[in-house]
Amino acid sequence: GKNITCDITIDYSKTNAENIMEDKNLSVEWISSIVCVLSPSGNTISVTKPELDKNVTLTAKIIDNSTGNFIEESFDVKVLCDEGTREINNAYNYITAEKLTDEVLTAVTKDLVLPEVEGVNVKWISNSPYLTNDGKITRCDEDVNAILTAVITNDGTDFSARKSFDITILAKGKRVFSADNLYHPGKEGIDLSSAKVSN
Repeated sequence: GKNITCDITIDYSKTNAENIMEDKNLSVEWISSIVCVLSPSGNTISVTKPELDKNVTLTAKIIDNSTGNFIEESFDVKVLCDEGTREINNAYNYITAEKLTDEVLTAVTKDLVLPEVEGVNVKWISNSPYLTNDGKITRCDEDVNAILTAVITNDGTDFSARKSFDITILAKGKRVFSADNLYHPGKEGIDLSSAKVSN
């Protein structure tokens, strides 16, 4: 299908369709599968830029005005979001838990690394005094739950996105054996240094 970025005006005079329509007493009605994105009115189809690229089906309903009979022809198109919004969506997908830490977010013992993303502004907001807005943690006597949110904006669009991560900062002294999956949140770390193997 074709990509659409702006309003469409259908000009039948540039083809022989206008003469055929007049001779045969035909009219065309355009129908959109997503009216809030592509809105037909007469020979103009207005575009409202979506927050994400949207696939839309446009259907031309060709009506024989003398009999009421009609045929339909459908066209699949993609309505593209604007470039600033696209960069925000790309940043949203780029920022993942794996970018923040090599630990699991339910068992954090060290500071987070907050990624910067080219082309957008990312502001980090923590809801906890034990996790700063720049990713530094403070471990306490008990496990602490926190939410870290990335607010992603772009100077070229009013659209913005928020992506939040639920984080558990482990209490002091707790250890994680993530490679062996031996740590389970809510249990003490397991020290295997004195473990013996029996036959």
